[in-house]
Amino acid sequence: MVARLSAAAPRSAWPDCWPELAAWLALASLLLWLVPLFLCMPLTTDACFYDICARDVLRGGALEKDFVFLVPPGMAWALAAVRATLGGSSFAARLADLLVVGAVVALLVRWLRDTGMTRGGCVWSAVLLCAFYLTTSEGCQVQPDTWMLLPAVAALHLRRRQVARSHGWFAWGAAEGLLWGAACLIKPYVVVPGLLTWLASALVVRRSGPGWRARLARDTGGLLVGGLLMGAIWQGSLLAHGTFADYWHTVALYRGDYYSRTANWAQRGQLMLWGVFPWSLLRLAALPLALLTLVPTLTGPLRVAPASAIRPQPLLAGLYLGWLAQAALIQGQYAYHMTPVILLAITQVASWLACRPWGGRGWLTLGIFGLAAVAYQPACRPHRLALWAECWHEGSTPTMHDRLHLDAGPTWVELDHVADFLREQRVGDRDVLCYDTATIPLQPALGIQPPTRYILPSGCLYVYSSHQASIRQELMAGPQRFIVTDADDLVLKLSPPQARCSWPYTEPEVFCAGRYHVYRAPSGAAPRRGAGAAGR
Repeated sequence: MVARLSAAAPRSAWPDCWPELAAWLALASLLLWLVPLFLCMPLTTDACFYDICARDVLRGGALEKDFVFLVPPGMAWALAAVRATLGGSSFAARLADLLVVGAVVALLVRWLRDTGMTRGGCVWSAVLLCAFYLTTSEGCQVQPDTWMLLPAVAALHLRRRQVARSHGWFAWGAAEGLLWGAACLIKPYVVVPGLLTWLASALVVRRSGPGWRARLARDTGGLLVGGLLMGAIWQGSLLAHGTFADYWHTVALYRGDYYSRTANWAQRGQLMLWGVFPWSLLRLAALPLALLTLVPTLTGPLRVAPASAIRPQPLLAGLYLGWLAQAALIQGQYAYHMTPVILLAITQVASWLACRPWGGRGWLTLGIFGLAAVAYQPACRPHRLALWAECWHEGSTPTMHDRLHLDAGPTWVELDHVADFLREQRVGDRDVLCYDTATIPLQPALGIQPPTRYILPSGCLYVYSSHQASIRQELMAGPQRFIVTDADDLVLKLSPPQARCSWPYTEPEVFCAGRYHVYRAPSGAAPRRGAGAAGR
């Protein structure tokens, strides 16, 4: 009788493990189908901008002197590392983006597991996180906002361990500070979620009994030292390259114009609801859940508990609320600003459901929502999914870029014709001025550097409106041989009608491919001797 019961035990365990097996099957199917499409999609202008800067770094250039560069250099440094290891193709940049986001998902899932979620629930959370990111448009991918989420989530894990220790360790606080500092080197706005995460940890630590103030002081001291050390490394690199004065002068000169273009409150509210729809609706659930998680910690009775027994959910709530605040209230409100917010919102909702005895119904609702959201995305339309086999055979080519793109952007086959023409002209560094936004990918494709400090010339003329005269004069006096324009450029459409009758459209046209026009610059009447066939 005992032998029969023991033999039946493995069969009775099957109903408990099938949700996890189903989750692993769903995750494998999702990755197998969507990753090839993801890797063959085109890069955005933002990614090309940072790639041009990365190439300058690898060539030993002085980034802040060579270009009008207002942000910290973290993203350019990261893409320089990608170029040095994986190469400079769009496929390499997308592969690196996939690895970064994969690491973010792994850390978020590990957080859920450490806070008590079942293994099956963790895998289903990974399915939702991957389904969201892999079905976004290219405008939300290979972006600094998502890349700076990686050191921030790693810092969140260190913060949880600091809270769980009976003694606050200065060294671990410094390590966490280095991670937050690394995130700030990509975009300094991450200091807002970092601050709210620390405040949430302070509320948690004060419940750990006598001596909590000393623990918090040691921990905070290490945190500040690590962050300041990373900042000192950046400023030291500026001094070492002789670009300290150039960078801060550029920031002082152009910062006012740049931030005058931020969205108004109506536009911010519209993007909060409709940006990356319908995934953006998860913020409507995650925001109150995060507040419900924090409020008891702030207002509840102060019951002393051992540090190891304190639940860390308020830390995730602090990170989510801080990221939502900086993305919604400080930044310019583009869809890619909200991509990390939605990744954190999915984790916040999943974490809250994992702590509820009736969470099964909530998980069912979340799963149905995720399935509907994936089906709604243009990335999952049947005609696009049918390109899966061609992605394996053809790879990341201009033709595939035109067939897979989801945002308005370059016409890649036509742009490739322009690149072929310029290769025939044996262009080299500083020979080609890519005037409009959609022409910028030509420079990484040809392997050449721009002839001006303004990597996005027409965009700079539009954004830095109080400096238009000096920018235009500098562009006209540049050493370029050819100027490439885009007849469909949005900035041109927003410009006065007389803009089409001014430079560079008055120069002699030497080539046309669809919407792209190539003009010969006055200084480019004849090819320069020794001009290399860059990018051939």
